[in-house]
Amino acid sequence: MIIKRQSARDVLEYLQIVLNRFPDNREIYDKITKLLKDLRLARLRSTYNDVISKVLYVLRDHQDLRVDFAAFLPARYRED
Repeated sequence: MIIKRQSARDVLEYLQIVLNRFPDNREIYDKITKLLKDLRLARLRSTYNDVISKVLYVLRDHQDLRVDFAAFLPARYRED
């Protein structure tokens, strides 16, 4: 599987956006941070699907963050 790796700067910028969106809820930021790490370490399709589902659930009311999250996914895992 070929994955276009996002730069560390891209990840940090995204996490800063998440942190700014939820300034009073550090738990969401921490969950997204952990899930992005899990995604980076994912090797199996089921693992990718599990991590993606968790992120989309956490960001369920924030479509713009869900769309931005897709930049970290291989093309076949992106929502259309």
